[in-house]
Parts: sequence; C-alpha cells; structure tokens
Amino acid sequence: MKRLLLISFILLLISGCSDAQEENMCAPNIMINNKLYHTTGIVVEDEGFEISGKIRSSVDGTKIPHKNNQSNFGVGMDYVIISDDVVYVDADGKWIRFERYD
Repeated sequence: MKRLLLISFILLLISGCSDAQEENMCAPNIMINNKLYHTTGIVVEDEGFEISGKIRSSVDGTKIPHKNNQSNFGVGMDYVIISDDVVYVDADGKWIRFERYD
C-alpha cells in the first residue's frame, strides 16, 4: 500500500488540483498546523528525525485537505516538521519533502 502511495506521489507531481474539476487527481497535499503543504517529490535522506505527528485522516485524492493532520493520499504516515515552510512525510521508509503552499 505504501509503495502505491510513493508511486502516486511521483505520478501526481505534474497534475494540478481544482475544485471545479473533481474528476482530476490532486498532487499529494497535507494540512499541518493550519498550513497546507504540497509535495515536491524529492526523497530526502533519513537523518534519524524526531517524529512530529501522524496523518490521522484523509480526503479523496481529488480534494484539498482542510483539517490538521489530514492528507489527500492516505493515513497512518509519520511526518516531521523541518521548518514553517517544509515538512517531510514517511512513505514506505522514504522521506518525501513537502513545501508550504500559499
């Protein structure tokens, strides 16, 4: 399952997200501390990060998350807050970089 999510990250990087086009998939997004983060698809090296939290809920892949600890690509994955603008999400043992999306 996690491998499928990782593949989805890569495949969805070039797709956009529009509320008007619900049939289209959004690129992976996560809401943390009332901020929306969008995947860069960049895999970062595991440096023994201290886990900040876990994705607890998910919306459909055609939607944008609107609650904290919510994604549009699944639940149960750990995340690390690196800075106000960057978080890493653990997808099948690979840390994926997400950046704040305004």
